[in-house]
Amino acid sequence: MFYGEEEQKVNGDSMSDINAELEHFNWGAFFLGWIWAIFNGAWRDIWPVFLIQVLFFIVGQFFLGFVFGILFLLLEIYIGKKGNEWAYYGTKKWKNLEHFRKVQRNWVGASIAASIILNFSLTFIVMLFGMSLAANPAFKARKKAQARQAKKLEKSSEYPTISVSKDINYSFSTIKPETLDYLKSRSEIKDYFDGKKLVIYFTGADCPYAQVFEKALEPIKNSSTMSSVFNFYAAEASGMKTFSSQEDAQADIDFNNSCHEFCVINTKNGQMFAIDGVGETEASTVGLILFQLANW
Repeated sequence: MFYGEEEQKVNGDSMSDINAELEHFNWGAFFLGWIWAIFNGAWRDIWPVFLIQVLFFIVGQFFLGFVFGILFLLLEIYIGKKGNEWAYYGTKKWKNLEHFRKVQRNWVGASIAASIILNFSLTFIVMLFGMSLAANPAFKARKKAQARQAKKLEKSSEYPTISVSKDINYSFSTIKPETLDYLKSRSEIKDYFDGKKLVIYFTGADCPYAQVFEKALEPIKNSSTMSSVFNFYAAEASGMKTFSSQEDAQADIDFNNSCHEFCVINTKNGQMFAIDGVGETEASTVGLILFQLANW
């Protein structure tokens, strides 16, 4: 390809100075590619490379994506290496070599600014999408269903087998060590970790099944045999709590998300039985459940 080199030699710029400048790597071309090429008169040299990059990108979506990603990057490096030559001998006219240098330095700054703006914009969009997704009722329902399914998978030979209505959705789990430490040492139920199993049920005006709980648990509480096995804690269904640290607050949230409206903690091994989604049927059968958990 022949270019008008003599036409570009103005204001005393020697050919050696020009050649030395053209050997430099052009970061504007590397980062902004075809956008840089359009404004710097290099479009007729860059477009074949750009088409190859598009081809690599499309093919890489179907197979060997990593390989084509590397090839795409190598072409970007090639564009940066050839950028000064393409621009200097391209369709744009330059006053002199200093004018050329100044414009290319400006494009380096523009490419850095564009990269920063793009990264911040993408981060903001991802965060906004995540918050919108988390607030979506369908997403919440799906996550709850996944959590329920995970708890079902946790049932294994290390947990006892109980016989209840198929309509009652229950789970056994092992409390996380950091949550168990909080419950034993700093929570409102720490004094109940005395070797007995701890029955936690919700009560108060915000719990529609408080009276059903009390009626179902009354025979258990009045039995000397069962009261030697179980402690009982009636938790308020709502209310404010204060915590000494963020870790304690998170541990309390984790526990309440697992305990739901009714749970039993085996204080000896840190295992927990919980009913997910308490209704009148579940509340009325907790006595039967506790009889089966007595030897747990």
